[in-house]
Amino acid sequence: SFTLGNVETVIDEPDPEVHESHIDKRPYVKNTGTNSALVRMRVTISPSELVEKYQLKLVYNDESYEYNPNEDKWDSSENYWIYNNNDGYWYYTGIIKTAEETEPLFTKVEGNGIVKDGKLISELEGLEIALYYDSIQSVARGENDVEIKATTGDINDETTQQLWSIFDQQKN
Repeated sequence: SFTLGNVETVIDEPDPEVHESHIDKRPYVKNTGTNSALVRMRVTISPSELVEKYQLKLVYNDESYEYNPNEDKWDSSENYWIYNNNDGYWYYTGIIKTAEETEPLFTKVEGNGIVKDGKLISELEGLEIALYYDSIQSVARGENDVEIKATTGDINDETTQQLWSIFDQQKN
């Protein structure tokens, strides 16, 4: 039998925590649909004047998972998210199964003098960290109706880039 699935995801995060010199901020994507998904995300911070004035920066995660077929699990390696200079997106290196979530894209917001008396300074209350994201099925049909899949066990950069390319062509 054949059933149609869906890709439904949401951005979520725990409440930010203010520390003496930074803010813990951990946005992630959760799969709420019925199909496994691939995710990419883009980040903007505005207004740029505040970014420059306070030397604001995001501390990105610096680990990743690789699938270990011998143990049927993901093992930690170098990067959860990989940045692509050509399109400005961060690509999640794994597949998000139903009810699972990504690792946070970043974990902290740091800057010069952004916290005073245990609170974010008032000038930064208008600061906006916007997250834009796309999520797609981890299987698609490519040229000549060839199935391209990045499912558990055969995920690699080539297959995921082919899937994102198909998505971008259909989106435009």
